[in-house]
Amino acid sequence: MPIRVTIELSEEELQILETIIKKGSDWRERDRAMTIKLLHEGMSTADIAKQQGHHVESIRRRRRRWLKEGFASLPESPRSGAPQKISLEAQQLLSQWVTEEALTSRYLSLNALNVNQPVAFFAIIYEMNFIKLLDILLC
Repeated sequence: MPIRVTIELSEEELQILETIIKKGSDWRERDRAMTIKLLHEGMSTADIAKQQGHHVESIRRRRRRWLKEGFASLPESPRSGAPQKISLEAQQLLSQWVTEEALTSRYLSLNALNVNQPVAFFAIIYEMNFIKLLDILLC
């Protein structure tokens, strides 16, 4: 039988976690908050891993990070690798244009994204696919 390691939470911490689970904008943060809440409720790491579709060691890592960092463990850490190809301003414009009118990625890369930086054609395609995926997931 799996060992159950519970996390003690105050009422205030539990309310904050529930708010993040219900209204958080980042799905990973909501998922981590749910893990902490389930650990607080006494579920085993194996049961949580099965329910959330994660590996048991991922749940253990989340628990250790929570015990060490608290709420600071929930948001996404900076990722390694190449910097983003499109600025935040350009991403917002692209998202707005894609949802308002049907524009091609070639048109967007050549004409529309004049936001003080050149944007590669394939970066536009990547962003459009990402936005389309988000729209599918949010519907």
